[in-house]
Amino acid sequence: MSESNINNRNLIPPCQNACPVKTRARDYVAEVAMSRLEEAYAIITENNPFPSVCGRVCMHPCETDCRRNQVDQPISIAALKRYAADYINENKLFLDKPAVKKSGKKVAIVGGGPSGLAAAVKLAEAGHEVKVIEKNKKAGGMLRYGIPKYRLDDGALDEDIKRIKAKGVKIETSKGVEDSSVLHEFREDSDAVLVSIGLSESRALPIEGMDAKGVHLAIPFLTACSSDNGPKIGKKVLVIGGGNVAIDAARSARRLDPKAKITIACLESADEIPASPLELEEADEEKIDVRNCMGPKRVEINNGKVSGMHFITCASVFDEKGQFSPVFMDHEKHFIEVDTVIVAIGQQSNIDFLPEPFKKNGRIVLDNEILAITDDGLFACGEVARGPGAAISAIANGNEAARIINLYLAEKEIHTLEDNDEVIAEVPATISSSRIVKIDRQQTELVEPSVRVKNFKEFDNGLSKRSATKEALRCMDCGSGAFVEAEKCISCLTCVRVCPYWVAKIDPESSIATMPVEGCQACGACAAECPAKAIDLKGYALEGVHSQLTEAFKKKKPTTVGFLCQTGKEVDFGAAHIIRVKCPIRLETEALLKPFELGAKKVFVICHKDTSCRYIEGPKYIRRRVGYLKEMLDNIGVGGENIEVFEKSEKENISKFMKAGKEKVKVKK
Repeated sequence: MSESNINNRNLIPPCQNACPVKTRARDYVAEVAMSRLEEAYAIITENNPFPSVCGRVCMHPCETDCRRNQVDQPISIAALKRYAADYINENKLFLDKPAVKKSGKKVAIVGGGPSGLAAAVKLAEAGHEVKVIEKNKKAGGMLRYGIPKYRLDDGALDEDIKRIKAKGVKIETSKGVEDSSVLHEFREDSDAVLVSIGLSESRALPIEGMDAKGVHLAIPFLTACSSDNGPKIGKKVLVIGGGNVAIDAARSARRLDPKAKITIACLESADEIPASPLELEEADEEKIDVRNCMGPKRVEINNGKVSGMHFITCASVFDEKGQFSPVFMDHEKHFIEVDTVIVAIGQQSNIDFLPEPFKKNGRIVLDNEILAITDDGLFACGEVARGPGAAISAIANGNEAARIINLYLAEKEIHTLEDNDEVIAEVPATISSSRIVKIDRQQTELVEPSVRVKNFKEFDNGLSKRSATKEALRCMDCGSGAFVEAEKCISCLTCVRVCPYWVAKIDPESSIATMPVEGCQACGACAAECPAKAIDLKGYALEGVHSQLTEAFKKKKPTTVGFLCQTGKEVDFGAAHIIRVKCPIRLETEALLKPFELGAKKVFVICHKDTSCRYIEGPKYIRRRVGYLKEMLDNIGVGGENIEVFEKSEKENISKFMKAGKEKVKVKK
């Protein structure tokens, strides 16, 4: 199949490009829109075994790069991931162990955090026998012991790990690697060993008074908060640091004492603070103060207990090259009276078990390109290898480590992968500003701040079924729009005339229609109207509608068939057979006539009002198409009154139409 110019380029959506694991967000969002949640989950977990986790705590760079930002707000990609994952978990799906051809190779992984477990899944899928060794009582690493329960409930993490084990991954907990002799045993018993222990220890401040009672390091503090017996804090709590760990510590302290005064002090200015904007917003809702440009100087101690913190002003944090190089103004001094200090300035790993040649200055010595510590099967991945980062970045690095280990075990040349993907450009301003319908982003259900600070329960309850469907349908389907089969195009200009977004063009040299991908909104008007059937719509096949109809008529003989927009409310149409489509604008004449061919007496289409359809002028096109078919059915004696278009609010008219077909309609309240 040859395609016209612009469609030959291997373009991917910006959301997919921004994701560290290259999740096909557009594709799984499309499946959610059609309520095909098992299909959505399968896409999500192609490169990410933590859908429940990432649906809750991912930094979602995909949303930052979402092209919908040019119109209104980005798609809630992370919330839709969670919605699909929660459905799978609740229905106990994807728990069967897949059949995999065994390779006969063994891989040991030290560390059961996100990076190590991601690598374990990929290696198990390749047929290797994989064993993960985790020092804690439960696997999950910092996902379990560093992220507060109000953001990530243990149950969600356990569901992901349950499905990781179902892949054939063996996890041994409460088993640490104390010294190099234990590591040597693993290397003797395995064909490859992967070190993925993460950054599980907090860094202390090199200032006077850090040993005072009431001074805590962030990671042990957060770990204690995850237990039944949380740490004791005072009434005036100070958190030092500006990252997400500092925010987590502050918000956890708020839940330990909703009435305490909680303050965050960081080096960075308000514009530089590295914590996510959402985390900062939620901290503000929970009455947590942030003081910027504060350099900690000394802990004030009274009778062995912390009683305050001395600061000096931080004039700048980074030098001209962007390197960390704070400059302080010693003459500008500050004092904050506190009785609890939590230090969240960074993390490190305990790598004492590694022999000296493999470590230097507290870091692993390795070939960064191929993640190899040695050339005979010892590798490292995750934060211990790459430094601190988001969970999704650790997962991506685990996938890369698995790819490299697979090459090593197959005795193939180890090489890095080049990213040659081209990304779809921005939506042309003439389209984004005036032609794309603005649709409100669906919000997740949040517990009120005054209520949520009283406990560590999850306060974000996710999207409802209806909200998830509506949100998924906001997606602009970037890159899945129309493409032209050049040999079929007859240069009739139909696509140019009907395109609601002014995208279709005729190439002046070839006289073939083209659909520039950056502008196409995948509405399907051109494909439905093209007389030569030269236009296909990626992600939508007429055969799919035909097969649904054919299957329905095999099981029963409905006299009425209805086509509904996917966003329509749940409606009981009696014995009528209902097919939900992403938008009726995509329905070709063949699809609308197929029910009559199979024996139906009546066909109806329910669409939105002109002002509420996600595609501009969408209802106009389907009405015109049905009007043409009415005339055709009259001419052949079937009767044009047997096919109708209704707005979803026309309950009485729909009911009359149904009664004429001896069927009743009941709209559920």
